[in-house]
Amino acid sequence: MMFISSAFLMVVLCLAAGGGFNTLEAKSLVTFKKNIDQVLKEWNCNKPQERLVYLEDEYVEYNPAAIYLPHAAVVQRCEKSIGCCKTGHVCTSAEEEEMTFIVEEFLRGKKMKKEVVLSNHLRCECQSVTRERK
Repeated sequence: MMFISSAFLMVVLCLAAGGGFNTLEAKSLVTFKKNIDQVLKEWNCNKPQERLVYLEDEYVEYNPAAIYLPHAAVVQRCEKSIGCCKTGHVCTSAEEEEMTFIVEEFLRGKKMKKEVVLSNHLRCECQSVTRERK
């Protein structure tokens, strides 16, 4: 009698059913022209875009023992994901302002209003990666 392992049988059945090991299939094709138009025209580094930032990541006086409402804020930002720059450059802030958000902090049964100051980007530009790291 021939013994066939259950793992081998599963592979054979999967392949016979038209399946395979590579389950990632392209659902649509984006042409070169469409891709380059989007990247260079629609996603250039020219203006900040809204981003949700969490107080725990950006609020200097953040207290992990407290609960903040809301616990995030929407600001304008320049970053790598919002604007395309030539190779060796990255989209970064060229001009910023401080924005103050009023939040409620709950700590040890007390509720207090807090002013949270966050950076809001006003203008973006492509900067050399070597310049940015300095």
